[in-house]
Amino acid sequence: MSVKNIVLKINDKKATLDTFSIEGGKGGRGAQGTPLKLAAKANVHYELTDLETQFGPENIATKRAGKDLWISFEGGDIEQPDLIIEGYYADNAQLGYADGESNLIIGQHENGKYYPYVPESADKNDAVSLLADQAEAGQALGGEEVAAFWAFNPWWLLALLPVAALAIDHDKDKGGNKFVPPVVTKDYPPVAGDDSGKTKPGQPVEIEVISNDTDKDGTIDPKTVVITKQPANGTVAVDPITGKVTYTPNPGFSGPDEFEYTVKDNHGNPSNPAKVVIDVETPPVAVDDKANTKVDQSVVIDITANDSDLEDGKIDPKTVEITKQPANGTVTVDADGKVTYTPNPGYAGADEFEYIVKDSDGNESDPAKVVIDVEAKPVEPILVPPVATNDSGTTQENTPVEIDIIANDTDADGTIDATTVVITKQPANGTLEIDPTTGKVTYTPNEGFSGADEFEYTVKDNDGQPSNPAKVVIDVEAKPVEPILVPPVATNDSGTTQENTPVEIDIIANDTDVDGTIDPTTVEITKQPANGTLEIDPTTGKVTYTPNEGFSGADEFEYTVKDNDGQPSNPAKVVIDVEAKPVEPILVPPVATNDSGTTQENTPVEIDIIANDTDADGTIDATTVVITKQPANGTLEIDPTTGKVTYTPNEGFSGADEFEYTVKDNDGQPSNPAKVVIDVEAKPVEPILVPPVAT
Repeated sequence: MSVKNIVLKINDKKATLDTFSIEGGKGGRGAQGTPLKLAAKANVHYELTDLETQFGPENIATKRAGKDLWISFEGGDIEQPDLIIEGYYADNAQLGYADGESNLIIGQHENGKYYPYVPESADKNDAVSLLADQAEAGQALGGEEVAAFWAFNPWWLLALLPVAALAIDHDKDKGGNKFVPPVVTKDYPPVAGDDSGKTKPGQPVEIEVISNDTDKDGTIDPKTVVITKQPANGTVAVDPITGKVTYTPNPGFSGPDEFEYTVKDNHGNPSNPAKVVIDVETPPVAVDDKANTKVDQSVVIDITANDSDLEDGKIDPKTVEITKQPANGTVTVDADGKVTYTPNPGYAGADEFEYIVKDSDGNESDPAKVVIDVEAKPVEPILVPPVATNDSGTTQENTPVEIDIIANDTDADGTIDATTVVITKQPANGTLEIDPTTGKVTYTPNEGFSGADEFEYTVKDNDGQPSNPAKVVIDVEAKPVEPILVPPVATNDSGTTQENTPVEIDIIANDTDVDGTIDPTTVEITKQPANGTLEIDPTTGKVTYTPNEGFSGADEFEYTVKDNDGQPSNPAKVVIDVEAKPVEPILVPPVATNDSGTTQENTPVEIDIIANDTDADGTIDATTVVITKQPANGTLEIDPTTGKVTYTPNEGFSGADEFEYTVKDNDGQPSNPAKVVIDVEAKPVEPILVPPVAT
């Protein structure tokens, strides 16, 4: 079994067409008898790479089997190949490839160059392309350098065999020849170092990215700079001669951005990718300002106090520059960036100017506006004092009263200040307390005093102007004599109902109260009925009495009620007469009597069939006539109100016909069926008139 893990690439003259992995070891393809099988392609190279060394395997074993090429790798058995290229050879055991001119088996040497596999024996008959059917031969890297992706005529390989032999040592132990690679010096790739740059928003910056790149065994080729990762927030352009890169940030962008590049040395070796970080510096932000001053009065404004710099937070106040002068004043800037604005003499109103400032890196802000409100000198007003209006109040003996004494006070040019109420004259018969916030006054009469009392006060407005004194008169009413409360009078009641039937009784309808009103919500049952139950309406006080099932006779209960003063009444008795249910009468059904009628052929006739019907215990209900047997030779129509029946004989019928009916009385009792006979008379025959004969 092969001990090697091999990667196979199939290359044409421009690119790698396919890549395959060939596993080695005990579980490898050769040991399992499951070689990688591929169909041969025209004009390609089959490039072998040993994954352990990352170069071509030094030796391989080959065998031709018909049109197929078998290959096994180190430690393997050619009879259990690791790789089979099907259709590699021409038909009929001819020598050479099946299709195309270039189907070499190649590998990369440690010197970085590609070589074909040539016979270890240096015998041209052992060349891969010239193997006879079932012939085996060992192959080793040798001959002259080939290109991994470019075709050449394989027949020149025969002429190179002597060259290959020069690169093969005689292996005394194995009796064969072994490939000895040419001695070369290792070619080192260049090292690209990371770079950085700075610029301002919207401003391109040129970066000499290769200035810190190095090559151990050669020189950096500036014409080979390639951008391998574009910046996210800008664009880059590479100078094709110097390799310098110009980065241009996207409009409005500020902050860090980056891109990556590689470069080659004079041997064509590519470098590692290097990162270039560009700091697009954020300009400082100048924020608009406002200030106030008065006519003819200067004001100092610290305009940079609210300005900021996101980059490093350092605004340079010494760089303040006025970009637009005020129209109605002048400005001066001191060393700290503070601005002194002086309005023109006598000017009042709005004025403005604009400025810019830089940060510690010299980045310039956008212009910011400063608006100054120059206030005019106020005209001294003529202050009008407030007017305090007299007040009055009423209270009961020994009862405090709160009076809003300033509620009716006025101030023509301002507002009343409630906190400035001052009592200028105390009451003679009571005391006062002022609410320090609302100015309301609480008057408390002396114990037992009743009658008129008064005091005076003043108040100030919001300008501090005092009012005139105002008088407040309080009428202290003597306590009324407590009335003698008279309880309500509850009067006995009665009610009547039928057996098993509730009855509602308005028990307080006849109750009275001489000094108030009856409160219906206070009805209280003081004695329950013996033969029934009660339910009180909580709002009206009405009582619903329900007799016990099957009870009839007299029953009673007692109640009390209160008036609006809460005085309870005397107990009153309510007597209920529960009448027994009457005996159900025996209902007698009505008697329907037979009827008759007469009509002419084809002529309807109306018959009052219930006119002769009777009911011993009631009346006949004319609306209940029902035909129980229809006539055989005519049709019927019943008047739904009178019960009269209209009989219509069938067309051309004459003779006797009949029908039957029933009717109910007012108790709904049905009658017996009664028969109605109708005589339909035929039309008389018209005589044939004979005219007289003259003689």
